[in-house]
Amino acid sequence: MTVEGNNIEYLDVVDKNNNIIGKETRANIHKQQIFHRAVHIIVLNTKGEMFIQKRSAIKDTYPNHWDVSSAGHLNVGESYESAAKRELQEELGIENVDLEYVSEIKGSKATDFEFIKIFRCIYDGEITTNNEEISEGKFIGVNELKKLLKSKTKIKITPALKNIIRNYL
Repeated sequence: MTVEGNNIEYLDVVDKNNNIIGKETRANIHKQQIFHRAVHIIVLNTKGEMFIQKRSAIKDTYPNHWDVSSAGHLNVGESYESAAKRELQEELGIENVDLEYVSEIKGSKATDFEFIKIFRCIYDGEITTNNEEISEGKFIGVNELKKLLKSKTKIKITPALKNIIRNYL
């Protein structure tokens, strides 16, 4: 995060074509529904299972929802790949992995006005979750993930994870 005075987090603001046009506080970006940038990283193990995380209860968006392996906003001036590597390290303790670009999603109301680049990696090592951001995490098979989408249970899943399951796994 880019922090200036009083621990206020700033992010790049982008136009409808994903060109940087300024910066604004994270809070205002979400409140005013302003276009900005984010990354989502799919962590798969060699068994083909995907790591999913349960967002902590204190998150400002989608608290206590199951989410994609790792995700986050880009810092001011940061590249998508750099942000993906940073988020993997900050949230899951994963370092020195090869990231593969998967796809890009255009910013819209459905993405909370985020232009998202999706990456994936294969990782069989130890995962150390950041307890401030993640309440729990686990590897789960792709077929099990697809069953969760069709389930009538009250399992809370973020729109991002639903999109990943439907379109990229």
